[in-house]
Amino acid sequence: MKKSLALIICSCLLLLTGVVFVACSSDDDGVEQPQVYHVTVEAVLSSDAVTRALSGDGTGDITPQWAQGEVVYVTKSDTNLGTLTPQSTGTASTKLIGTLSGAELNVNDVLVLTYLKSPADYSGQKGTLSDIGANYAIATATVKITEVGSYVKTGNATFTSQQAIVKFSLKGETNEPLNASQLDIKYGSTTLSLTGIPDATYTTNGDGVLYVAVPAFDSQLLTLTATVGGNTYKYEKPAVSFVNGKYYPVNVRMGKNESYTPGDHPLTMQALNNGTTITFDNKATGPVEYSINNGSWTTLAAAGASGTTSSLNAGDKVYLRGANNTYEDNEGHDSKISCSGPCYVYGNFMSLTHESFSSETTLRGNSAFCNLFKDNTNIRNHPYKDMVLPATKLTEFCYYGMFWECTGLSRSPIMADATASLSEKTKCCYVNMFYNCSGLYYVTCYSSPADFSYFEPWLVNVQSKGTLVTKSGYESNWNDHKPTGWTVTQ
Repeated sequence: MKKSLALIICSCLLLLTGVVFVACSSDDDGVEQPQVYHVTVEAVLSSDAVTRALSGDGTGDITPQWAQGEVVYVTKSDTNLGTLTPQSTGTASTKLIGTLSGAELNVNDVLVLTYLKSPADYSGQKGTLSDIGANYAIATATVKITEVGSYVKTGNATFTSQQAIVKFSLKGETNEPLNASQLDIKYGSTTLSLTGIPDATYTTNGDGVLYVAVPAFDSQLLTLTATVGGNTYKYEKPAVSFVNGKYYPVNVRMGKNESYTPGDHPLTMQALNNGTTITFDNKATGPVEYSINNGSWTTLAAAGASGTTSSLNAGDKVYLRGANNTYEDNEGHDSKISCSGPCYVYGNFMSLTHESFSSETTLRGNSAFCNLFKDNTNIRNHPYKDMVLPATKLTEFCYYGMFWECTGLSRSPIMADATASLSEKTKCCYVNMFYNCSGLYYVTCYSSPADFSYFEPWLVNVQSKGTLVTKSGYESNWNDHKPTGWTVTQ
């Protein structure tokens, strides 16, 4: 919903009043005194405007209205001429009345109208609409004088907000509201922090809800870090844009920071919503087992069959294991993992191929994980827990199309250095691995052969700006084979 500020001056009467001064001494004779302009402005806020007085109706709309104590500053060529104030509050229409002085006004002069403060400063926010309305809803407009006489007329004024208003609804891994005492909002190289958020904010807004005035930015990685008690939670999303004057309700699911070594944990799927199910269409010659929340292990999908978990609750963790060399059958049909709703994915993929997976680095069959998550748009990266592909000995087509069309993926698994094993026997091992992963912005791959036919194409239709992390000494090889707009680092 567009939230541009439009202030229409229906008539601007700057009543010129002569001022008579009595000279106290001859030293004052001939000194011209400044003119004082008494100003009445008929002002109308359009229905999609946002002003310093903000209120939410519970549906995501912001109601434009003037508030008690509003001040509009008026300048000409950086000279302060005074202020105008509204005469009615709680409505979109009002008269702005005040006096201006300090400079002569002429036809075609441009006046700058500003409220609330300048320069803009967004520190110290408390997370409520009333706080934004009183302290952070900054806007500017310019008007040109069209007539000067016994009164002064101007053209219309269109106020432009200098910030977006974002409603963050913070929730944790089990869908619980997070009443953060601090929220750090990082976009690009800029961080905006709300610190010391009072409990009263959540009494006003509802649990987990914060309203924040955020200056506009375009296509940046947005990272939110929330402090709740002694815990920290994180959320990240690439290619986020906020436009000044607009209002954005954003539901945020945040992962909890806790000690985690991904290589020591089996491949894990964690449900974000109640009622989620996970299906494994198994083409391997052996079964796939699963455990929910470290419960007993049982068969999820028998060899050559498909199986689905019971309905999961938000936060439930499904661990997967198997002892199969490959998840492709003899006729070239590939296994698929799908989920009915959004799920975090993390842990060690070798749990699908080895019983003692944590130290295993060898793949034993061609097409081991070929197309395993293909077309699964519901998988997400946990903010703190990584996926790992620790194999240093690969096989032909082992990762081919593994995350094809996984549009919710933002970070790749951490891929070990398998450079020494790449040969004719491992051709196409990385090809199309991240085809059309439109959200992908961060890749960690420690392999870097001289022959990139093992890879290309693999990063196709990913984010326009991203980072590829590789092994020291491999950067120069990757610089010629990275997506345009990406950087290579170690």
